[in-house]
Amino acid sequence: NLNFTHGCIITKNGKKVAEGYNHNRSYSKGFICCSFHAELHAMKRWHSTFLGVKKSGRSYDIQRITRKFCIYVVRTTESSVEFFESQPCISCETSLKKMGFKKIIYSTIDGNIEKKKVEELSTNHYSKAQKVVNENIEKKRKSKSWY
Repeated sequence: NLNFTHGCIITKNGKKVAEGYNHNRSYSKGFICCSFHAELHAMKRWHSTFLGVKKSGRSYDIQRITRKFCIYVVRTTESSVEFFESQPCISCETSLKKMGFKKIIYSTIDGNIEKKKVEELSTNHYSKAQKVVNENIEKKRKSKSWY
């Protein structure tokens, strides 16, 4: 049960092609995740739809394909109709840039909507779950029980 809900959709020419939401998933395709963010969930679904099957045996340039798509991310609570800060965390930002999506539209801390090219994103924000994981790793290192 999360306090805030992030939702993400991926669009092409204004039409929704994939969606995702944040949840407490801790394992995905061999990777341990401290949480599964809406952006990652939507990208995973997008990838399954658009890159899941190779066509004609050709190798596709992912960034050539993704630059035709836009990402929308918003954050709300169950008890409010207002939007809250939803700029991607540092991990999601890195993934979005690596994939090469064109634009991102997200809600800001004051409830407004921000639109940027993904390549212009710049954050140092870590999600609460990422902070907890980093703190635990640091504690292990300091206690010399790090293997």
